[in-house]
Amino acid sequence: MPPLIATFAELKDYWRLEVLDAPGKPLRLKRLLRRVTAGESPSFLFWYRLAQFLYCRPRGLLNYRKLAERINRRLIRRHNIEILLGARIGPGLRLPHRMGICVSNLAVIGRNVMIRQHTTIGIKSDDPAQLVGIFIGDNVSLGAHVCIVGDHLTIGDNVVVGAGALVMRDIPADSLYYSRHEAVIRPLPGATPGDAAR
Repeated sequence: MPPLIATFAELKDYWRLEVLDAPGKPLRLKRLLRRVTAGESPSFLFWYRLAQFLYCRPRGLLNYRKLAERINRRLIRRHNIEILLGARIGPGLRLPHRMGICVSNLAVIGRNVMIRQHTTIGIKSDDPAQLVGIFIGDNVSLGAHVCIVGDHLTIGDNVVVGAGALVMRDIPADSLYYSRHEAVIRPLPGATPGDAAR
C-alpha cells in the first residue's frame, strides 16, 4: 500500500517525478516554479502533493490539515478534479486531461497510474462498517469516462481499462478490461414508426 507523504524528502521525490519528469535529478526551485506556472497538469500535481503532505502533518503552530483542505478546495474549483486528500496514490500519477475526475478517500492506488477525464473511483456503500476501499495496482491505465465503484474491489498491476467501462468486480493483473456497449433505438411510447426517421 503506498503511504501518505510523510516527509519533505518524499514530497520532493514526488515533485521530481510528476512535475519535472526528472526522477533522481537535483530539484531546482527555479525549474520547478517554471514548470508549475507553465502548465496546468504540473500545477495541479504540485499543489495536490503539497496539500497531501500538509494533510499528514501533526498539528503544530499551524493547523496543517485545515490548510491542506483549503488548498484542495481551490484545486477542485479551478481544475474540476476532486481527488480527496486521504487517497493513497503512489508516485508517477498522470492526469493527461484534467476534467471531471473524482477519487474517494478510501482509494489505494499504486505507482505510475494514468487517470483520464471524467473518471470516478468511488465507494458504493454508505454504511461505515462496509467500507473497505478500492485497491488499484501499479502501471494501470484508466480510459476516459471510466466508473470504478465498489466497497472492496481490487484491480491488479499492468491493467488497461477501456474508455466508458463500468468496473464493479475485481480485475486480475496483466488484463485488458472493457465494457461492451450496444446502441439501441426504440420508438417512444405513443409515437408512430415514421416519427423516428424524421
